Amino acid sequence: MNCSNCGHFNDGGKFCVKCGHKLQEEAAVSQAAASEYQPQPQPAYAPQQPNQRVRQAKKVSKSFLVILQKELKIQQLQHKQQAKANSLMHLSQSFFMLLVYLLCCM
Repeated sequence: MNCSNCGHFNDGGKFCVKCGHKLQEEAAVSQAAASEYQPQPQPAYAPQQPNQRVRQAKKVSKSFLVILQKELKIQQLQHKQQAKANSLMHLSQSFFMLLVYLLCCM
């Protein structure tokens, strides 16, 4: 029998040879607990209503998702505007270089 206090294996007796803890009491308690245990029948599955924390978490996650989508759309729009501005700047630089070339070479 193993001692529930220190885990030492004891061949017999009423007390643990290592720590002195009473062994007979532990055996009686474990036997009583084993005899009292009877599995309860499982109830039929019934969906439960989500609790308030789950609802709040869903609400927060949805609002976060909406904010994230808006931020991504804003960044996409800013990227398009920046690309358009860059292309206009490159176009004007190209016309300026063409004009300088034409003036110098003619």
